[in-house]
Amino acid sequence: MFNFFKKKRISNQTRKAREFLNITFVPNILKKDPTNETSPDSNSTPTSPISTDNVRYSLKDDISTTPSNCHEPSSSGGIKFSKKGPDLLDPLYGKRDIPKPNGDNYNFSTVSRAMRSFKHTNDLSKLSKELDEATDKTFVDTLITHIDQRKLRDSDLYKAAQIDRRLFSKIMSDRHYKPSKDTALAIALSLKLSINESLDLLSRAGYTLSHSSKRDVLMEYFFREKIFKLDDVNMILYNLGEKIIGR
Repeated sequence: MFNFFKKKRISNQTRKAREFLNITFVPNILKKDPTNETSPDSNSTPTSPISTDNVRYSLKDDISTTPSNCHEPSSSGGIKFSKKGPDLLDPLYGKRDIPKPNGDNYNFSTVSRAMRSFKHTNDLSKLSKELDEATDKTFVDTLITHIDQRKLRDSDLYKAAQIDRRLFSKIMSDRHYKPSKDTALAIALSLKLSINESLDLLSRAGYTLSHSSKRDVLMEYFFREKIFKLDDVNMILYNLGEKIIGR
């Protein structure tokens, strides 16, 4: 009985993930309008590639949790996806004392966010402090912050992420350690991060979620829909023909 309901749940999640993929995925192919192509002898300027109709929103746009204009697929069963993507929100950083890095880990998103937050203030010392935090936090610093905020044990985290204890210890002992993308994704899932928090954490390891990658689009879907259990994520990825995490 338990297996029956699990299979049904995975089947429904796979269907919705496929719908999100069909809406969001942007093929990394430049399509040209044949009616506007110019001959080599023509003096006119060639037209730029036309944009695909599959583009529903951009990660650079703002997102509302209750968008007024949503696209609803005919076979979605009521599921709605915003036309706009997320703008990274301010994470609640913890207070664990971490030594400052030797180099500057510049992150455009966090710096831009800090500047927007203080654009109407005269408190330059507060702005300077915010910018220091925005540029100095590494992947491991941010990971430690999330662990402290959630009061998690290290063992709970690496077991949920299905990461070897020795690897996790290696990550935590080197604040400049940059894990593989799969490891970073597994950790973000085990922390149950929001889409904004997950994008911020990934960016500090040098990664992002691209709409030109089907697997990345599906990972975005998991964070948006709060599908955090790694076994479920891997089953859906497998059902859709994508490489599972950790294999």
